[in-house]
Order: sequence, then structure tokens, then C-alpha cells
Amino acid sequence: MAGVNISYLMEVSYAYDYNTSNLNVANSGSHEIVLGLKLFNSAKVICPRWMN
Repeated sequence: MAGVNISYLMEVSYAYDYNTSNLNVANSGSHEIVLGLKLFNSAKVICPRWMN
């Protein structure tokens, strides 16, 4: 899993899930891409930790 803040309004993340059980003959893994929009970030804070 990895992610990056593009701006104070947008972030992008990527994750890969690898199957380690006996079901790996039917499923080789999955990819996930997430686009996050911070709609009410009027203070232009990038990290939620600093939103006080």
C-alpha cells in the first residue's frame, strides 16, 4: 500500500493484495486505486493530524 498527497484537495493511493492460501490457483491477487477528495478542507491542511 502506498499513497501520496497531490494537493490540499486530492490524494491518490495504490494497494496490491496477494493471496497466500490454497485459493491462489483461482485468484492471483487484486489491485486497488483510490482517489480521495477533501471537499471541506478550507484551511488547506494536507495531513489530518494538523487539523486543530
